[in-house]
Amino acid sequence: MRRIQFAMVSILLGAAAPVAAQGASSSGAAFHVGFGASISTVTGTAAPLFLVPVDVGSHLRVEPEVGYTRTTNEQTIQLTPPTLPVRIPVPIVTSTTTKQITAVPSIGTGVFFAQSREKIRLHYGARFGYARTSTEFTSVSRTTTAATSTTNTTGKQTGYFVGPSFGGEYFLGDRFSLGAELHVRYMSTDGHQQTVVVPLTPPPPNVVVTPLPQLTTSVTTIQTRASVVARVYLK
Repeated sequence: MRRIQFAMVSILLGAAAPVAAQGASSSGAAFHVGFGASISTVTGTAAPLFLVPVDVGSHLRVEPEVGYTRTTNEQTIQLTPPTLPVRIPVPIVTSTTTKQITAVPSIGTGVFFAQSREKIRLHYGARFGYARTSTEFTSVSRTTTAATSTTNTTGKQTGYFVGPSFGGEYFLGDRFSLGAELHVRYMSTDGHQQTVVVPLTPPPPNVVVTPLPQLTTSVTTIQTRASVVARVYLK
């Protein structure tokens, strides 16, 4: 991940020098609308991102975005129960399987200062918007008596993201370009979390299963998103 980000920064900075020195290729105002698609990497996960670049004049770009990230992590741990001369009626855990699914849809926009020279265009600015996180965590433990225990935790959070962004693109044709972008994102979300624990299935006699109290959660993170972007311009 760090090597990819370093390579992208080196390429963009290398392209920035001649562009900054020579200035923009167009001195008049221009209005261009396009459509872009990006595969970004957030904490090692590929995530689709759809962009609508709107160039207002020769040095101003507004770029709305719609993104979606979904990750699934599943792990099984096998345990060897102790060997005893007498069988113990108490269940002993033999394996535990955990699974976590996290989905993060987002919508936002970017505002950039742009510079162009021949086939290269660089943009500097910031991205900001709204994000929602849904998480489901399940843990299932199997025992020597064929009974199972289950823990299920669900959470939903909503909030905002904002942060600086720096990118560039190379025009392979008049209306098509390939580029890259780095975006440092500060993300703050608030929401709730609910956990239900079933000690054993089937449950022992006189055991009542009740959900745990709902918890209020607040999370702040800082992420670095590296994106490879393809854009098609309509005008």
